[in-house]
Amino acid sequence: MEGSVNIGRSERGLLDRLLGMVVEMDPTFLVIVKHPDKFGPILIVLLTVLASIPTTIYGYHTIPSVEGMPDVGRVYFVGVGLIGILIAQVALLFVRAGVFTLFSALLGNKASFKASFSVAGYLQFPSLIAVALGSLSVWIFDKPLSFSLGSVVSSVQQSSPLGVLLASVSVYSIWYIVLSMFALHHLWAVSKRKALAYTVIMWSVIVSVGMVAANFTS
Repeated sequence: MEGSVNIGRSERGLLDRLLGMVVEMDPTFLVIVKHPDKFGPILIVLLTVLASIPTTIYGYHTIPSVEGMPDVGRVYFVGVGLIGILIAQVALLFVRAGVFTLFSALLGNKASFKASFSVAGYLQFPSLIAVALGSLSVWIFDKPLSFSLGSVVSSVQQSSPLGVLLASVSVYSIWYIVLSMFALHHLWAVSKRKALAYTVIMWSVIVSVGMVAANFTS
């Protein structure tokens, strides 16, 4: 009976689902899988782009080569940055949904792309909160605060493989892993232990790719 109450409340609106990302992760993703929606994921992407405006402007001011640039150039710089963030967020959403759908078929569960899309979108909620708090710290402290282990190394080392690894370990990445465990548990109809293992493997692959790329560019 208690589970049905949770599901009923979550079905009534987007706010319940977003709150469920914090306080009722397991039953919330059960609802998302059974009653997927497109509005929530799209809204999360758009809010992430809007929340990144202060950090994008801050990044603009940290580039020495833009000193003396006319106002039109500054607007263009910020606009291009925001468009890049939007493209990256949308691409991540569709790629992650595609991967979830493919692996679901390989596991014999055959989850719909709509359900995978909805799950992938809500899994970007920790990213939204990270961007929003980063922008808030720019407004309050005039600089973005880091909540990852990447802050323990110098700015030069942050672009190294070690820096990429440390930057990947944060409160938000741990939050994402926990959310993904519950999400894949329901989406793929596997045990939570297997869902956690799949999540850690996929996260490790992504981090490893970033470290390899950093090794060639640093």
